[in-house]
Amino acid sequence: MLLDFINSNQSLLETLIIVGLITAVVGVVLVMFWQYIIFGLLGLFCVVVLANHKSPEKPKEEIVPLPGVQRSYEHPDRKHFMEDCLDLTEYSEKHCSDIWENRENDDEKT
Repeated sequence: MLLDFINSNQSLLETLIIVGLITAVVGVVLVMFWQYIIFGLLGLFCVVVLANHKSPEKPKEEIVPLPGVQRSYEHPDRKHFMEDCLDLTEYSEKHCSDIWENRENDDEKT
């Protein structure tokens, strides 16, 4: 009798009742837990942003030595090396001679 009055059928009314119940449940959940949902979505957003972060690539610059500057200084003989070692450092004479001998041994290996 009611179905004839509103001019619809049984399945339409069942669908409307189910949609109304789902809307009511979702509304209650949103009203009760809206703060948690907002913070959860914000946390998810932060995780997604940080997971997709790509640091910008810096262009590699070649180191060009200045003109007139030597990269390494080779001492031609032991006498000059010992003079420079004693003048420029606080090493003892024995330590400087050990450095010279180790240098000669390294040169022979290579």
